[in-house]
Amino acid sequence: MKKELLFIHHSHTDIGYTERQEKIARYHVDFIKQAIEICNKIEKGIKPEWEGFRWVCENTWQVEQFLQNASEQEKEEFKYFVEKGYIDISANYLNMTELLDIDILIDKIGLGIDNVSSFGKRPISAMTADINGYAWGYVDALFNNGVENLFSCIHTHHGMYPLNKKQTAFYWESPNGNKILTWIGEHYHTGNELCFAPGAGTTYTFRGDDVEGFAHTDEMKVAETRVFRYLEQLEKEDYEFSFIPFMISGTITDNAPPNGGIMEFIHSWNEKYGDLAPAKMVTLDEFFTLLKKEATDIPTYRGDWNDWWADGIGSTMSAVKSFREGQRNYQLANKLSNETIKQHEDWKKEAKDQLLLYAEHTWGYSSSISEPWATLVNDLELRKTSHSIQGAVAAAKNLDHLLAQKGEVSISSKHLQEYKVINPHDEKKIDTVKLFVDFWENIDGKRVEPKNFDKEIEVVDQEGNVYPSQSIVIARGIDVEVLVELEAKEEKTLMMKRKKQLEIVTPIRSASIGAEGIDDVVLSKDRKSFSSSVYEINTQYFTIKMSEEKGIEDIVDKVDQKSLLNSKHRHEAFSGIYERTLIQTDPCNERRVMGRNRKAPSTERFVSKVKNISKIMDGDLFVSIAIAFELEGTEMYEVHLKAYYKLPKIDFSIRIHKTSSWNPENLYLSLPFSTNETEELWFEKSGCVIRPGVDQLPYSNTEFYLLQDGLVFISDNKALQIALTDVPLVTLGNLESHSIVLSDKKEELQHQPLYSWVMNNFWETNFKVDLSGFYEFRYILKLQHQSLSPDQALKNCKELNQGLIGIRIK
Repeated sequence: MKKELLFIHHSHTDIGYTERQEKIARYHVDFIKQAIEICNKIEKGIKPEWEGFRWVCENTWQVEQFLQNASEQEKEEFKYFVEKGYIDISANYLNMTELLDIDILIDKIGLGIDNVSSFGKRPISAMTADINGYAWGYVDALFNNGVENLFSCIHTHHGMYPLNKKQTAFYWESPNGNKILTWIGEHYHTGNELCFAPGAGTTYTFRGDDVEGFAHTDEMKVAETRVFRYLEQLEKEDYEFSFIPFMISGTITDNAPPNGGIMEFIHSWNEKYGDLAPAKMVTLDEFFTLLKKEATDIPTYRGDWNDWWADGIGSTMSAVKSFREGQRNYQLANKLSNETIKQHEDWKKEAKDQLLLYAEHTWGYSSSISEPWATLVNDLELRKTSHSIQGAVAAAKNLDHLLAQKGEVSISSKHLQEYKVINPHDEKKIDTVKLFVDFWENIDGKRVEPKNFDKEIEVVDQEGNVYPSQSIVIARGIDVEVLVELEAKEEKTLMMKRKKQLEIVTPIRSASIGAEGIDDVVLSKDRKSFSSSVYEINTQYFTIKMSEEKGIEDIVDKVDQKSLLNSKHRHEAFSGIYERTLIQTDPCNERRVMGRNRKAPSTERFVSKVKNISKIMDGDLFVSIAIAFELEGTEMYEVHLKAYYKLPKIDFSIRIHKTSSWNPENLYLSLPFSTNETEELWFEKSGCVIRPGVDQLPYSNTEFYLLQDGLVFISDNKALQIALTDVPLVTLGNLESHSIVLSDKKEELQHQPLYSWVMNNFWETNFKVDLSGFYEFRYILKLQHQSLSPDQALKNCKELNQGLIGIRIK
């Protein structure tokens, strides 16, 4: 059966994979200029053999760079060829990871479309390349900006297409019921593999066929063989359309220039095979027009298209942590601003732009694994990190700008320890807020020794009411953590004062603390009240049991006496699991052969072992316990647990000193939580909430997930929320190397043990290989005995991470 070959000519944008990031931007400016030159030569009759040439700007970022660097004549020529249909513009802004906040993504897609709309057309079709999935909210991000169509070029290297089918169409329906027509396409260099780009043929997905050796010597021979074999395979698969789309690049590389010679080859091909498989170039809109005209029964699917390449972020966790802090501050600024409290628009824009560039999908230079010592490898990694840092700095400056309008003052020799505490959220909050006191400050005219702070100082409001508080000595002073109750958007003034009557410590007559000062006796009659030791903590809401064998042995809900740990868990709460695959071939090949696993049957696995448990501090608000572990691959692995006596909340801080290795590595920590009732597990991803294994496109990735602010286990009357402050990757099930089972639904994931995937250096090209360094990562557990919707519970996770705000006003 006759099939028409449709070639979509573009340049895949990989910012920092093939060259310096700033040079890549310049490349894409020049590529558009080259495409204009090709079109001009066709128009003027200089190159009639290029007739039929089309060029698709893969994203509006490319056009944005062009418009900032083009002359007025070049802009006019660009507009002319867009209007003629020779040049097309994809509505996507950049190829993104799922790190980015959905509001920033929606905004940047819209701004990009608005920016290019004055040049001949408003894009309604988007394409991506080298992206193996999108958070479900991406549908609404496109739809709400007027985008109707999405062309996805799946790269199956360590990834796979959903629906168990490629070269197919479906309507992707969003959580809100909006739909975009979506095409699951081949790899974005398939046209090059078919050898339709002179001098730019290759073998990649066609690896190992009998014409592989002719890709650079006899392109027509390769094209004939591969095209007709491809058509035979489509016929066996009952392919339903009269056309087949292929992406093609001007050279066989990412960030490739346009190539008018492709049209020469197409004309030669049509002379020989135009009656069997005619070929032509098309734009995105031309392709989707053909698709809509011919398609009669396109199916609709709902669900998350979980990304197979989300794990790159786990190789740069220091920068990711900074990114997430910057994104939180960006969100807080949006919450605080109003008609009278104005944001600094330049800093807001800088934060948004830099955070987006960090979340762009390129994760390092192409030889990051093979030659990690190379100057370019390290320079490009620093440049990538700089987007995270600059975004975080701009977001912090903008937030400081807003807080100054709310009364925040800089340090002064005459500080009066007067503060404003702010609830930036739209709901009432009962939580703690930190107020900082510099080490050199006097309170009521006198210096306070840190060890005596809680004995001598109290926190009061303007009416004289005393607030529960507890001090924490830090590097440059004291953080005073205060328990407050604030209505939605409420602000309250608090002050620190000397207590009128100092607390006098007298010896306790009961059996609790020995003469050596160690508090390790708990009377059986007191076990239901507040108490703490290195073996057991009792708060109003939890009993936390610890042992020298397991570390955290159990966390029990005091309301119903049920454990909050999954009965199937294989590793104790917050224990570390380190994996190492020894290099037996070379650093790159060892990783390549893992396929969609991120490990091998030969992978060694080590579980942390308890070294010591110690009480760090105990006070009116909370008790803090440190559990030190031995763990292969680290010099230090510690869990610092902070249990609040009168809040249903536990803070966990994980401190790690990671060693360096060239071997493929993974570091997980166990999050084996459950309500132990009939429950559902929900994740927050960018712009959506999903149940893993349930709310996903059929046959999509269920190996790991990149989340936004947290996850929640919900039963009829209980919501166990886990806020992920710093580490967004999670995985479910066993950690062993295994067959990758893809299916229509995987409800069993709902009941599998959960892990935080802290870091990895899996990829064989461009992940950062060196994971070494000092890290601290925070997790927050909160339990509520009420029926919460998934949206509300996950909103709570976001607000836990954002917290309440405390500023100095005098």
